[in-house]
Amino acid sequence: MVDIGKPLIAYDSMSMSEQDPSFWDGMMATYGYQYRPIMGAMYGSTFTEDDQFNVMDHLSEADLSDRNQLSMLTSAVSMDHLNYLRDHTQKMKENRAILSRSGWGSMITAGILDPVNLLSLPFRGVGITARAISGAKSGFFIGAGTEAIRAPFEPDANLTEVGVNILGSTALVGTLGGITGAFSGRAVKKFQEDQIDLENSLNQKVNPNQAFNYKNNWFINSPGFKFVPTPMKDILLANLPQSTKRLQTLLGSDGALSQVLNKVGRGISSVWQRGVTYMGDYYAHSRKLHSHYSKYMNETGQNIGLTNAGFREFAERMARERIMREAQTNRPRLSRYEEEFINEMDLFYTKYGSDMIDNGLLATRTSVQKRVTELEKTVDDLNAELKLEKNKKAKLKIREILGKQKAKLKDQKDLLDDASFDPKFKGVYYPRYFNLDAISNDSEGFKNILRTWYTQNPLNPNATASDIERSVNRTFDRIMNKTEIDDDYMGYGLSKHLRHRELDIPNHLLLDFIEINPLDTAMYYMMRTGSKIEFANTFKGKTMDDLVDMEELAMIRHGNTAREISKAKQNLFHMYDRVVGTPIQRPDALNRRISRALTDWTAYAFLGRAGLSSLPELGMIIMQHASKQGPLGAKQLGATLKGLTDLKALGLSAKEVQIAGEALDMILGVAQNRMYEDFLRSPFTKGLSKLNEQGKRVFYTANLLAPITQITKQMTGILGQHSLIDRSIRLVNGTIDQEGIELLARYGLTPRDARKIKKLVDDGTVQTSETGRLFLANTESWGDQKLVRKFRGALASMTRNTIINATPADKPKIIDGVVYARMNPVLKAMGYKVDKRTSTMGYEVARIENGLMALPFQFWNYTLGATTKILTAGFDNERSGKLAGYSSMIALGYLTLYLKNPTSFSNMDYEDQLTRAIDQTGITGIYSDLFYMGLHARHRMGNLDKDDTLIQPKYKVNPPSQLGAGLETASDFAGATPSYLFDVADTAHLFASGETDEAVKKALRLTPVSSLYGMRTLMGGIEDFASGRYY
Repeated sequence: MVDIGKPLIAYDSMSMSEQDPSFWDGMMATYGYQYRPIMGAMYGSTFTEDDQFNVMDHLSEADLSDRNQLSMLTSAVSMDHLNYLRDHTQKMKENRAILSRSGWGSMITAGILDPVNLLSLPFRGVGITARAISGAKSGFFIGAGTEAIRAPFEPDANLTEVGVNILGSTALVGTLGGITGAFSGRAVKKFQEDQIDLENSLNQKVNPNQAFNYKNNWFINSPGFKFVPTPMKDILLANLPQSTKRLQTLLGSDGALSQVLNKVGRGISSVWQRGVTYMGDYYAHSRKLHSHYSKYMNETGQNIGLTNAGFREFAERMARERIMREAQTNRPRLSRYEEEFINEMDLFYTKYGSDMIDNGLLATRTSVQKRVTELEKTVDDLNAELKLEKNKKAKLKIREILGKQKAKLKDQKDLLDDASFDPKFKGVYYPRYFNLDAISNDSEGFKNILRTWYTQNPLNPNATASDIERSVNRTFDRIMNKTEIDDDYMGYGLSKHLRHRELDIPNHLLLDFIEINPLDTAMYYMMRTGSKIEFANTFKGKTMDDLVDMEELAMIRHGNTAREISKAKQNLFHMYDRVVGTPIQRPDALNRRISRALTDWTAYAFLGRAGLSSLPELGMIIMQHASKQGPLGAKQLGATLKGLTDLKALGLSAKEVQIAGEALDMILGVAQNRMYEDFLRSPFTKGLSKLNEQGKRVFYTANLLAPITQITKQMTGILGQHSLIDRSIRLVNGTIDQEGIELLARYGLTPRDARKIKKLVDDGTVQTSETGRLFLANTESWGDQKLVRKFRGALASMTRNTIINATPADKPKIIDGVVYARMNPVLKAMGYKVDKRTSTMGYEVARIENGLMALPFQFWNYTLGATTKILTAGFDNERSGKLAGYSSMIALGYLTLYLKNPTSFSNMDYEDQLTRAIDQTGITGIYSDLFYMGLHARHRMGNLDKDDTLIQPKYKVNPPSQLGAGLETASDFAGATPSYLFDVADTAHLFASGETDEAVKKALRLTPVSSLYGMRTLMGGIEDFASGRYY
């Protein structure tokens, strides 16, 4: 928080003619006075101690003459540390000098906007006096606490100054409390009225014609919201049947925006919400395997070491042993912890294999018989509908659906009648992913294995040698081309479909040609399987084709045109593809490989300071959790802060966030997904691709994006699980407010779920921190696994909506490099075919996929997510923390700008500082990006000076490149990679033109990792050396 008492120190040496500091200088000095001592102490602790360094040998007379400063300087542990402390203390003195000459207005404004002060609002009590007293108490304790942290690290601090600062904090927050008290009577009356309305809210019925529409507000209905089309928006805003909107909500809702049914406490837990939690299952499995490995190493007296090489070798040896037991059941037992390692793999795959069988993803005779019964009923129902249907188009559609269902029924009956269909599991349950490099290196060896197997186990008893050879070649081609092969193979005897029996070969025969590392295999399996299991669990045996067929029938009856129906089908199928992780149908296409390589290369060049850019999201934690009944709200803040001092509770809460599938950014190496989606990522990469993946891990750690993201996700997740549990209790007790009702419903938790959660609290399964009041979910001890999955899904969604991660609901189709176009002779001539999934009667479309089409939007993931989760969510009346959140984000936006480039920040006019600070926050979503792109284009094309407009460009745009202002502007609008490639071409042109100094400067800026912290100094030295300025 910011204290508003002026530092008690006189600067007699200052000239009276010296210009007084501006309002903004005063604000920034106020923040610097309060927070620089704390930040300096934190940063100072990072210096490495130099054993040969004696600080007294390096102190100057000026150092020794300032006794206050001397106590800090003598703590230096190296020469670099000493130089830093000198600079640090000098800047603290400068802040004091500015404050001594600043007006009270700038300091009071800084105090009002301070996030810590904002957290203490609103206050308890009704009326001016009660709230002023409450505010003064809060201000006193916050002021005292902050001074206790700040003063020890401020050399010039004294007891009088500390006392004045505490009194200033008490007066400021007390005054603000009194101001809010002036409005509290009306607020209390409104609250009482709301409570009366809420008594019956959960019993209200939703208008069936509006239930799945967005909750209404002026922005939702504005062109600003509709400007960026997404599969979710296009469905929910269109004039479509509510059943179609319900399907899209079930598939991809992320809880960011309220829908009409949420207002009365009704909501849906989507396939996407629950599907993302399976990476938490992988994390829990990984921890157990590492634990067994550590125990094994301790038992055998070996050192674990600093790398994962030892673990990988051990884990692969255990995986091979496990698979070999498929063929040799009498293999000798290993040591205790080796057996426990293998047993953990058994438990893991048996659990998910059972889930797949239960949901019909793996065939058994029982599941096939059940499917036959379901299909027979479906066929009967469709026949009955056909007789009653009057709409000719609907009749045609019913006949089409009926034909598809009859064909499926025949396939299932044929499967039961096939005497060779034996789904009884015969081997070790293990996913099989082929190692294509190993197969390529020994293709004949692999074919020989297939040849032997097909000879001994022919698909056709009358197969000839040529038939077997055709089967071998066909199987080989399918594997290498990744077509028609279900690579989520689970084990010998459990084929998913009849046609996959062609590859029903025991894993032990293919041991040298499959991926064997158990963690890589488990990771990929969870990436591919989790959402499929949840989809099957939600829709009970229906395929996406089945569901969309029925929605097409509903749209025909609703009166939608063929074009509207086709567009809806495009959005439904694309949402499904995203949710199950397959929006890209041709991942190995050349354009995809080029696009991915260019994206990674450009990221290395441009995202070196992405970590700093994420600091304003700390304000999103306040926006999410500083609501009236939130853990950072006035009534719960004290108890929450006390709870956060319980380190054991924090550890358990942080673990809960991770087993929900979040805060794993460093562990999984996925921090880049905040900037750009990488659907092609695989743990099975080899060679240069693997080196690139390892490089990305290092890069996103060095630029601080990964560690900051992981820490902030843990912070919001700790508060999020408390919020979900606390509001569940309030819902059951009848003390919840409307905001809480909508929050639980948005994240898919029903009143029934709330009752179950309260029961878990009452019986002690849900734990509470020893200090304060902070709930610890402890979901690993919950018995109801469906509730566990829903709760973890709600927590994961809330975390992604706070620490912004764009979800399938946030992004247009083009960001995946996919568009749909109505079929025409030109597309036919180009080789495109009708996309049967998304076409409809009278309206045929082609699906066009090309990775290069996504380049203009390659780093828009965060911006698109912010447009929904920060900008649009802010227009919801039931987000009471938004004012405190937005204010905190802007303050942190200023800080971020300063940290990125202090000199540049100091040279900005105040209007530029404000605009850029807001731009840093994401509050304006995509629109600030578009604003600056337009501003840059105007300056460049109009050859304007930087001061010709009120707001200045982000960077120097004039004079334009010699290659042409128009081409340079076009490259900016074409995206980061085209802009980067233009700069490369411009650099080459400068070299060719003899402008070596400018060319060297630009080339160094374009060098990958050049924007990382500390690299600018290095690049500056290289530039000086190349330009002959280095001696």
